[in-house]
Amino acid sequence: MKIKLFAVLCAAIFVADVSAEMSQKKKKIKTIEDVKELRSHRIAMMAERLDSDELNPKQKRMIKERISALSSKPLPTQEQIDWAIKNKDLKKIMRNYRKGMKKPMGKRRDNVIG
Repeated sequence: MKIKLFAVLCAAIFVADVSAEMSQKKKKIKTIEDVKELRSHRIAMMAERLDSDELNPKQKRMIKERISALSSKPLPTQEQIDWAIKNKDLKKIMRNYRKGMKKPMGKRRDNVIG
């Protein structure tokens, strides 16, 4: 019983640590330099995954496409970054709205107000 509890506790600490790191990365973005650093970090992580031998050819192709798309994507302007920081709630609303639109028609009716 103690071994199972210890394993669950270790897993919870690991997951909490990883999620805290990701949230800190997202909160840091305030300048264009932060965007550049985040993109280069993500590209490096994908390249590291690509170099590992655990992927099948389809997964390798998809990661290569993601790397090329991320490296060719234009950088945002400082005004766009400031707007995104200022309107975080609006972005959440739009994301939730899009998720609701992906539901089948019968499930969408639950979202209708009135």
